[in-house]
Amino acid sequence: MTVLATDQRVAAAELEHIDRLLRPPCQVGPYALTGHLARSATALLFTARGPAFGGGEGVLKLTGTVFAPILRRELDLLLCCAAADLDGVVRPAARELVWLQVGGPNTDRPAAALALPFLAGGDLGALATRAARAGQLGPDLALSAARPIASALRGLLEAIDRPLAHGDVRPQNVLLPRPNASLDELVLIDLDAARELGPAGPTPEDAAILADDVAGFGRLLCLLATGDAEAAAAMPPTSNRPFDTLLARCGGRGGDQYASLADARLWHDLAAAEAVARPRPRPRPLVRLKRALRTLDIRRHRRERARP
Repeated sequence: MTVLATDQRVAAAELEHIDRLLRPPCQVGPYALTGHLARSATALLFTARGPAFGGGEGVLKLTGTVFAPILRRELDLLLCCAAADLDGVVRPAARELVWLQVGGPNTDRPAAALALPFLAGGDLGALATRAARAGQLGPDLALSAARPIASALRGLLEAIDRPLAHGDVRPQNVLLPRPNASLDELVLIDLDAARELGPAGPTPEDAAILADDVAGFGRLLCLLATGDAEAAAAMPPTSNRPFDTLLARCGGRGGDQYASLADARLWHDLAAAEAVARPRPRPRPLVRLKRALRTLDIRRHRRERARP
């Protein structure tokens, strides 16, 4: 969605005004803002309690009237994903935008807010930091996160009526719902930069965004393997060669760059890397004993043959 330069200046002024007014904890209409999470170019994110969240805590993604259509579009896309029962993509807490009189009841320009669940487990950057402290970075950790992330991105392309490229694949946009959640529960957020793909196939602009999504996916894997999302070019080979291949091709360095997160080659390489990472079952005690006896027999036979 295009915002004219004049509107952009107005929107930035609105956002700055809202940011100055809202200092949690504070009350805005029926919602109690409990904390400030982040600020992007188009919105402010606050933890909050209120009607959309029942008795719990959620997140309000809040912006001014100029950027409200961007928020409305994001809500529509999230509702499409929810209707398709697409796992791994955040589901909105309300089916309509919440309108709030941030400057008081006489404000002539209300703020729009998208109600979302509070994903308290932190983003992929925080996960990588915790893993680094525990010495758990590596291909195994990266591959544990790879499939749920890739499945969500592939679902955006294949499982809904309006195929989407996410357009902003980065650690801050992949979160765990709870601190103790498994990596299978990773959730993709933030569709405000998503691009709808045409029915006649991707245009050159679409293809560039799809390639960016693949490259972003590769940077996520690199972050969980090394602690540095930008280290793919300098990353030394790991013990998992298929993982190295997957990472190289996501960055386009292997001469066989994937077309998108729905590319069959990507899924083939991901499965190959997972197969190498899968722990091999240890032989049962009886099997180990038989092998040991067989080895002794072979050695005894060799000794007997070596005698003059």
